[in-house]
Amino acid sequence: VHGCSSSVQLRTYEKKCAYAKVELLYQCFREDCIGASCTTLTCRPENMAICCCNNPLVTLRLAPQGMKSGCTAVCCLVREQSHLYVGWLGDSQAMLARRGVALPLVNPHKPEREDERKRIEDLGGMVVMMGIWRVNGSLAVSRAIGDAEHKPYVISEPDVLSVELDGSEDFLVLGCDGLWDQLMPQDVANRVYQAVLDDPDGAPYVSHALVQGARDLGSGDNITAIVVFLRDPH
Repeated sequence: VHGCSSSVQLRTYEKKCAYAKVELLYQCFREDCIGASCTTLTCRPENMAICCCNNPLVTLRLAPQGMKSGCTAVCCLVREQSHLYVGWLGDSQAMLARRGVALPLVNPHKPEREDERKRIEDLGGMVVMMGIWRVNGSLAVSRAIGDAEHKPYVISEPDVLSVELDGSEDFLVLGCDGLWDQLMPQDVANRVYQAVLDDPDGAPYVSHALVQGARDLGSGDNITAIVVFLRDPH
């Protein structure tokens, strides 16, 4: 899942995200990342594809095409139904639902986070309140893919989380900020559970209901949502 910071550059943003998606898949499934035994996963940030955007070659490729915007991202990998790995960059988020309870998995990269504020200020940048906290009075995220003009304050290094699964988990929800700004994690979980109860055969369309729910609550942002069922919704 990814979220864009500039709707006016939609076409170039889509190209950028397609490029990042290819790099993401390549990096996440590299042999040195997963390991020959396929039983362990070394989740080092440098092995997560989002870090490919630290490479100045990415910026050089995009700049001539006028691609100055940025986007956030979150990705998940479930291995053998026993481990979940989550990597994120920016304010796209993921949550895990277990026995009716929503478990947020992501601590979004926002400039008001104490560690992010310190990093930005140590580099000579500022975190300014302009309706919401912003980096140098501009971006509302402290890490992103792209946004080259805001570097070095806005970086492209993801955080990675590993979670052990015990079989009681029902589903994952991944979404960009357009979803989470309107719906709390437990609200999202409740809507998914209710939708499945109302129509178990409609499970493939639950994400559409989440997007519409965020719109109905007033979201004017781009909204992306993915629901991954870890158990048969029936």
